[in-house]
Amino acid sequence: KRICVLPSVGRKYLVCYTDLFILVKFAIFQVQLRTNISSQYVIRTQPTNTCLSTLECAAVALTIMEKNKSIQETILRPLQALCSFQLQHGAQIHHSKEHLLKNGLYDKPMPKNKRKLRRMKLLVNNVKI
Repeated sequence: KRICVLPSVGRKYLVCYTDLFILVKFAIFQVQLRTNISSQYVIRTQPTNTCLSTLECAAVALTIMEKNKSIQETILRPLQALCSFQLQHGAQIHHSKEHLLKNGLYDKPMPKNKRKLRRMKLLVNNVKI
């Protein structure tokens, strides 16, 4: 059996210990889920319409790996209850930054950093970042 441990923040290696106590290091790569699912975590502003919370990503990944749609529904039930409870007690629905920019509802000052400004313009123009 393998036990995988993620070391302290800042390192880019995943450390795995096998039954023989051999230390193996692997570089961690970014993983992207290509789905058209919209986030159910509506009490927080997401950067784009397709950004998901960590819990939603885990639910989608497990659903795909196990080929069982009920896993996603079961895992996301507490998130839906949390959002519902908070909305009933005064929380507001937050749209994504992409949605706010496209509809002219973004009320914060535009960034002065050229890189951030360019990224926001790309969001408005439907360009994949």
